[in-house]
Amino acid sequence: MSCKTTRHFTFEVSLTTQPDEHVCLTGSIEELGNWDHNKGIILHPKAPSPNHEGYNVWSTELIITGKTTFSYSYYVCNIVSSPCNQNVDSFIVTRWEANLTQRTWHHSDDSSQHVRFCDQFGIIDGTSCSNSGWLTVQTDLKLTILPQSIQLHQNDLKLTSVKCVPLEMSQPEDSSLPQTNLLWSKDACYVLTEENYQSTKQSNFGCVYEPDSVLTFKSQVLDSSKIGFRLDFYGCHTSVENNPLTNGPTHIGYSYILPSILKDSLGTATTYISTLDQKIAGEIKVKYCITKPLQGHHCSLDFSYQKQLQHQKDPLHIGHRGMGSSFTLLNSVMENTIASFCAAGHYGADFVEMDVHLTKDHVPVIYHDFYIDIAMEQKDPMTLFDNHTKMLIKNLTLKQLQSLKLFYRLKEPDYWMPITETDGNPDQPFPTLEKCLEEVPEEIGFNVEIKYPLECIDGTMESEDIFDANFFLDIILAKIFKHSGKRKIIFSTFEPDLCCMLHLKQNKYPVLFLTQGINSHWMSYKDARCHTTSTAISFAKAESLPGICAHAEELLKDTELMEMCARENLSLIAWGTDIENCDNMKVLTDYPLTGLIYNRMDVYGPASVLKIV
Repeated sequence: MSCKTTRHFTFEVSLTTQPDEHVCLTGSIEELGNWDHNKGIILHPKAPSPNHEGYNVWSTELIITGKTTFSYSYYVCNIVSSPCNQNVDSFIVTRWEANLTQRTWHHSDDSSQHVRFCDQFGIIDGTSCSNSGWLTVQTDLKLTILPQSIQLHQNDLKLTSVKCVPLEMSQPEDSSLPQTNLLWSKDACYVLTEENYQSTKQSNFGCVYEPDSVLTFKSQVLDSSKIGFRLDFYGCHTSVENNPLTNGPTHIGYSYILPSILKDSLGTATTYISTLDQKIAGEIKVKYCITKPLQGHHCSLDFSYQKQLQHQKDPLHIGHRGMGSSFTLLNSVMENTIASFCAAGHYGADFVEMDVHLTKDHVPVIYHDFYIDIAMEQKDPMTLFDNHTKMLIKNLTLKQLQSLKLFYRLKEPDYWMPITETDGNPDQPFPTLEKCLEEVPEEIGFNVEIKYPLECIDGTMESEDIFDANFFLDIILAKIFKHSGKRKIIFSTFEPDLCCMLHLKQNKYPVLFLTQGINSHWMSYKDARCHTTSTAISFAKAESLPGICAHAEELLKDTELMEMCARENLSLIAWGTDIENCDNMKVLTDYPLTGLIYNRMDVYGPASVLKIV
């Protein structure tokens, strides 16, 4: 009969914390909670750290029996009453150690009966791995005021600051009745410009407002349906503009953003600015974003890929739509198909980029455009699309999509050539995301671009009649988590708020802000956060995103942008046809890029790059 060894473990970690934060321990064994943030061990504050100035030491002692090895890590959280049950505590993770491998103890390393660990939070094996938390039970509310979104009726007033105050709309008037705590987090705000961003706490007069800047307010709440906002606007008369502090800011007016206005996950609220004597002082348009926790999936604390891109030494080679565009460029295999993804991997692609939509019956499928052209079959192929109509991918079921016969349009001569398809073949268009995850070799990573429409600068929308963003993302993420296995995945999207939603909903995969920047190919988006690569860098920093995907045209014209990303410790993936040039690829790979997305992996892939170098 074997005797199980009992050991006394002391865990100590040094870090800075806020007054309402708790430090917890988790790990790979039941005694440490099995990587579940709701089952971690709460540490106790001990004393200021003797080794790290400004840091505090948190500690706990545990008796563990019969274990010869285990892994462990720390996380920081707020503890609040559950929104579903006020008698149950919920742990809201604010920071955690996001790493591929965690600290590990083995009995052969230290066989003593009393084992002591003295750690620094966010540092594992000399590598920084501290990361922001994700949504567990709380909802993230964000209001964004884009440039030129505030119009004042009085011409001699200059707006200088805006204050945002979250309001609980359900508190009982009778103070003797139980009060709820729906709004637990401190409010946060930042000012974003093309050059940089500034995260700041609101003063008595809010945050400084500049007409050409982006002003964002954020709060996290336990029940978004009962939270509203009051916006207060302050300014000065132009007659005292050069010395506005002489008389102090003037209260111009206020607006209310009520829960009834915030109907969708993403939207724009337009409301009047009223004065204290109930006159209309102006109008404001506010973009809002409501991010809810991912349903049906429990995020684990055991490992994460979110920080790994920042440690990438050699550029990743990422096949654009697999082997590249096939509807507009000559290609041996059809884009965005399993055959194309596998072929790119055969020619050395580390990842393949793919575009994901939802069908009418809510199945994630791979296709690039929002619309497809549909026409009745004609006897004369030359007139096939004389009378055609556009239909949204989201308005067709998977069965309808996969029953369509697709054609290439040849420019010379102007002719529609049918695409040969056989059910079940890997070159069939509109493969499901699930099938791609199951049939493409797992060693090929996926760069999943989430297709969600934006407004163009001319006022047109890329697509109308869209799915609710939380519903849309939850379905895609559910498929990813169910079928991804050990595959490495990168998320990206052009929609800036959708980037934040993806980042907040999960803790496993990195999310990059996809930007076309300043380019000569496409119309700009209306959202100022999308206009330039430098703005994209500032936005990624402001929202704690790990990096950006930037169009190569602007990077080649202004190589300082690549240096800027490196200084800010942001991952940078370049994309675009400008990469498909030996000289340009040499210029780009001389800088610390994380990866390159391009067509024709067989022509420009890793083997060719090695020859260039």
